[in-house]
Amino acid sequence: MDRQEKLDIFYEVAKRLIESGATWAVGGSLMQYFYRITDEFADVDLMIARQSVRAARSVLNAMGTSLPAQSGPRYRSGDFFRYSVKGLSFDCIVDFTICVGERRWMFPLRLDEISFVAWRGLRLPLNEARVWEKCYALMGRPQKAKRIAVSLLARREEK
Repeated sequence: MDRQEKLDIFYEVAKRLIESGATWAVGGSLMQYFYRITDEFADVDLMIARQSVRAARSVLNAMGTSLPAQSGPRYRSGDFFRYSVKGLSFDCIVDFTICVGERRWMFPLRLDEISFVAWRGLRLPLNEARVWEKCYALMGRPQKAKRIAVSLLARREEK
């Protein structure tokens, strides 16, 4: 599936999520795409507020098929569910938690960590890139963390 097809499918889901009144934000590589940090994304990571789980599940149940939700031993999120919509995978994460050794780092979706961008007539919520810089570092993905850090530094220098 090419990028345009994925964006078209994501648009349909994003529109329905916004209409539902759910509190959510785009995370992961799609977030990086919208911040112009990367050109590609494989799937969609949605950070969902705990109080919006029912609304998000309702939208995704109506539009797609539930997939087995398996997260690795390094993750202990409050809730994790997956859907396929027209062949595109949506990973929905509530209270994202990353385990490093005995320590747990929790990243619940916070309203002050959501930025909005105008896209195809939508007010699209994006998780802050600085949150994902830390997440990727804790996840053992230093290249992704560095890419975000470099992008954030470049933006500060532009101002």
